[in-house]
Amino acid sequence: MEENQKLRRPPLPVAVAVIVKEKGAMTTREIYEEVCRFYEHEGWPKPCMRGVCWAISKLAELGIVKTRRLFRGYYGATRLVMPNGSKKIFVYHRGRWILAEPESCVEVPLTVEHISRTLKISPKTVRARVREFRSLLKHKGGIK
Repeated sequence: MEENQKLRRPPLPVAVAVIVKEKGAMTTREIYEEVCRFYEHEGWPKPCMRGVCWAISKLAELGIVKTRRLFRGYYGATRLVMPNGSKKIFVYHRGRWILAEPESCVEVPLTVEHISRTLKISPKTVRARVREFRSLLKHKGGIK
């Protein structure tokens, strides 16, 4: 892929929300490992564990995920993070990631053309990256 067609790095809560919705219930460590694999695969710098925990807390506040503390250890609490079945989604609109309800998505549909126009990359590249990301998430080992 050419340098100008590289995807922009999404905010951490967006990446965490997508992974939790695709994979289902996971611990904080498993989410951190998946996010790191995804960021590494895309060539972005890895986030820290503190950032991932912050993103999980934000998503729990917004009602996108539910969390339950499994145990508290020397290095902090391990939480189980589950998708909430919420209809809230993240949408990239006018250069920003925003949280949207399904009704507001009708005004600005999230299509391949919209994404390609916003990110200034070709629709073919967007389709290929989405297909690749979906296939990587479906593998048993996650993103590698």
